[in-house]
Amino acid sequence: MLCTLHSGCAVLGSQEAAAGCQIADIATTHYALHHNPNAVEENPIPVPALDILKLALAAYIQWGISKEEWNESWIGIRIFITAVGCGAAINNIKVGNQKP
Repeated sequence: MLCTLHSGCAVLGSQEAAAGCQIADIATTHYALHHNPNAVEENPIPVPALDILKLALAAYIQWGISKEEWNESWIGIRIFITAVGCGAAINNIKVGNQKP
């Protein structure tokens, strides 16, 4: 994940990074919730529903949008989608590793 964040706009704006960061957010949310008894999901949407939404978003990003459509969309929104997912994943790892 850190390599992705340091690789530049082309990688951050890729479909693979955007979809992968959504999956990373799901995995690290569960990591934090299982490794730190004080961890809580601050999103008001229940975790199982969030998992489904994020999986659907990742699948749509990866397979529901053609490479051409994705690459023609505004780079800012592509980077934003990636940053939100990977930013949350990084925070989840930090929370999961905190001592209770």
